[in-house]
Amino acid sequence: MEKVAQTLEPYEINSESGQKRLLQMHRNSEVCSCVSGVTHDVNNLLGAAMAYAELVSFDEGISDDSKKMLSQVVDGITKCSRLISSLTSISRKERPDINLVAPQQLMDEVLVLRDYEFKVRQITVERNFEINTGTLAVDLPKLKMALVFLLVNAQDAVENTAQKRVKVTVGNAGDDVYFDIWDSGPGLNSEQTEAAFDAFQTSWSDGTHMGLGLFSARKIAEFHGGSLTYTQERGFRLLIKRDNGLMQMA
Repeated sequence: MEKVAQTLEPYEINSESGQKRLLQMHRNSEVCSCVSGVTHDVNNLLGAAMAYAELVSFDEGISDDSKKMLSQVVDGITKCSRLISSLTSISRKERPDINLVAPQQLMDEVLVLRDYEFKVRQITVERNFEINTGTLAVDLPKLKMALVFLLVNAQDAVENTAQKRVKVTVGNAGDDVYFDIWDSGPGLNSEQTEAAFDAFQTSWSDGTHMGLGLFSARKIAEFHGGSLTYTQERGFRLLIKRDNGLMQMA
């Protein structure tokens, strides 16, 4: 928070909009500090529920319908645990957490975090994943957060469009891997594209958007030796260098 505040000019801090942004950042910071503890407790409770459900399913006296319902309970708990794990990984404190990941699986885990919002807003998500993308050494919390920022940006872009579509593509670019996030929104012209990656750049004036998502996503891409670019045809492309040297930090 202190570092962010230092990047704001004095007139921005003293302005109403600047103070709203700082207050929102403070709230978000406090919420994130609570997430790890809460998710740890929730995972313990889910584990207990899973154990009891599986134990009951072994009872030979229960009906087939009951077994089917117990199977649905176990499946639901598994999905909840996966969601909690994804949320926990991106809310960790600032420290390197280097992992070897499969790009497609990583993108699926991030999409799970936005699944509810996309359904509520009736946004159709198209997936186009290449099969042979191998593995990447990444700072997992950072890269997940960058992808979340891009999905939220796409969600906002289609807010007032008739056909709300988001297309997610994962593939190889030579020796590297890219994540493309395209949306059916109005798109950006050349002037807007140039400004889109600036800190505190937002077209929303309701105080709910910080204008830091694309700025942060580009910084994270650069941390991985990659880049974040935009074209109207493919949307935002987050490119990650396969030979990024991060395994040396593990």
